[in-house]
Order: sequence, then C-alpha cells, then structure tokens
Amino acid sequence: MEKNRILVVEDTAIIGLEIKMKLERFGYEVLGPVASGEEALRIVANEKLDLVLMDIILAGETDGIQTAEKLMELYNFPVLYLTGHTDHKKTERAKRTKPLGYIIKPYEDSQLRTTVEMAIEKLKADKELEKYKTKLEKLVEKRTEDLEKAKLKAEESNRLKTAFLSNLSHEIRTPLNSIIGFSSLITQQKENEETKKQYVTHIENNAEDLMNLIENIIESAKIETGQIRHNRQICNLDYILDEFKPLYEKKIKDSKKNNLKFILDKNGTDSFIFYSDCHFIKKIISHLADNALKFTEYGTITIGYQIDQTKNSILLFVKDTGIGIDNNKQNLIFDSFRKIENNKSKLYAGAGLGLSIVKGYVSSLNGNITIYSNKNKGTDFHIELPSLPMDAQTFDEFITN
Repeated sequence: MEKNRILVVEDTAIIGLEIKMKLERFGYEVLGPVASGEEALRIVANEKLDLVLMDIILAGETDGIQTAEKLMELYNFPVLYLTGHTDHKKTERAKRTKPLGYIIKPYEDSQLRTTVEMAIEKLKADKELEKYKTKLEKLVEKRTEDLEKAKLKAEESNRLKTAFLSNLSHEIRTPLNSIIGFSSLITQQKENEETKKQYVTHIENNAEDLMNLIENIIESAKIETGQIRHNRQICNLDYILDEFKPLYEKKIKDSKKNNLKFILDKNGTDSFIFYSDCHFIKKIISHLADNALKFTEYGTITIGYQIDQTKNSILLFVKDTGIGIDNNKQNLIFDSFRKIENNKSKLYAGAGLGLSIVKGYVSSLNGNITIYSNKNKGTDFHIELPSLPMDAQTFDEFITN
C-alpha cells in the first residue's frame, strides 16, 4: 500500500527531526524537515504530497502563514499548523488561510497522530467532493447544452411546421381551384367538345396532384409514427425500372422540357431478381425522379443500378443535371417539411415531404442514402440496399410462373 507523503516545515532542526521520526513510525513517508517558506514552496511545486505540516514561525522573510497563503493561492493546498504560539493576531491571520487544524506545542504523540490522520482524511474527502463538484458542473453544463439544442430544434420544428402548413394550404388550393374552375367551364354550353376534353385533362391532372399530396401526407405520418410495414417479395429490378421510361418520357413531354432526356442505365442484365419490397423501391425511385424532373430544365435524368457482389448489395441511383443543392443545405434535405430551393424568380411546387419519405423507406429496408451535388451542375442520389439472395427452387418457380 502506498504511504501518505507529508512535508514538515519547521525552523528548529531538532523539533523537525523529532516530528519526522514520529510520523515515520506512524507509517508516513516524510519529506524535510525544511526551515523556510521558500524551500517549502519549491518542494510543493515539484512533489506529490498528501499534507504539509507548517510551523507558523519560520526562518527567512516568509513566515508560515504567508507560506500557507501562497500554497492556497497557487495550489489550493491547505496546511496543518504546528505552533507554540497562541497570539490572537497570528491566530486570526492563520484562520484566513483555511487550515486543516492546529497542533499546539508541546503535544502528545496521540494528539499528533490523530490530528494528522484527520487532516489527511479531510483533504481526501475535499478532493473527492471537488471531483464530484466538477463532474456535476460538467453534467449540468452538458444538460443545459442539450436543453438549448432541444429548444432550438423544437423552435425550428415549429417554424418548419408553420411554413409547411402555409405551403400546404397553397398546394391544396391550387389544384382545387383548377378542378372547380374547369368543372364550371365544362358546364357552359358554348364550349366545343375538344375544349371540354382539354378541361377534363386539366381536372384529371390536378386531381392526381391532389391525390399524390394527400398520399404523401399520410405516408409521412406513418413514417413519423413508425407505422410503415414492408412486404418483402420477389422483385425484378429491370422490370421495375422499365416501367419508369415511358412514364417519365411522357412527363417530360407534358412539361414541355424539350431539351431534357430520360435515360435508363441498367446493370447489363435483362432480369436481376432479388428479395425486397417492390412497392417501396418504386416509391423511392418515383420520388427522386419527380424531384429531378422538377429541378432540371435541360440535360438528362438518369435512373439505374449496379450490383456489388462482395457486399451482397444493390446501388440504385437517380442523377440529374439540374439546379443542384448547396453544400451547407445537403444535410437538411431529408427533414420533413423542408424546402431548400431559394429561387425568387421561379416557384417550385411541393410540400417538402418527398425526400423525408424516401429516407423513411430506405431506412425501413435497412439501406443507406447518400447525396452528391454541386450548385447549378446537378444532383446524384445513391441508395444502397441489401440484396437478399434466393435459393434455386424459388428462382425456378419465379421463372416458370
């Protein structure tokens, strides 16, 4: 067991040596005795000590009380005084150094032993208390910081929800007004059949937009509350992607973006089959492709996949040559209600739910989504999904059917 180390500061050599011998007999390791405050300060600065036993009257310019003051100022290290003086003024000065106690000469061995033991235990207790105090302060500081972050997050969430509700009002009223307006025009007898067909088309398109908005709100709510359930089944990824080509070529044509081209970039196979939720995969690609179409005026929109046999995973990707996303906003785009475009010359439709829904679907499939984007150069979304293998019998049954 490591011994407690005590420094004896006593200017009378014979008394100092006597104290040292007694303390060593009690089981302590003793440094000194030293006769001056200056020497005591030097030793405390360089040695690990458990206690300083300090005589009030010392040789040199610095007495024991002044030395104790320095020890408290520099190291917060209180002393145990050893003195034969009971002068009131010295006692009052000594009190201000917050000592561990006093040993009055002449003293009994038992008094020396008990007072030293109690002083060391008090120092240990004070150190433990200081340690817990520091730990508590750090904990309070951390909790305060966490509360401040939570407060800011809640305020931001409320701001986003307010903006979302305001935007939602606009997103609902726009198609509703179109539906009501064109429905009213159809009833007018003066319109010819061709014009009425155009009105019906407008009504159908706006009804579809409204239906998609409602569906997104419901899906977002399910994701937020953990109510989405995936249904794993056999999926043919090539078939899924093939469905998107005519759909988005028509959307590009309808949007009159004549300088925009839709590209499929498949893995070079005609039939990649695996277990997953086909519906979720379609929704992921659909939301990302819709976003690409919204923010891309010319160039290309590319969807495709690659297979990583070493990781048993599939890398889906949706790329565009659109407006891109600022680096400082890329970590925000998957938040619900978030719309990051800031184009004052053009208003982009949308409720700010699509990418948060994508993130929810990807997480549900135990996948990861990554964004690579440069402002005014385009955006790439990469979705890595586990590719669950099929046994030969299941594969044969799928091909046969």
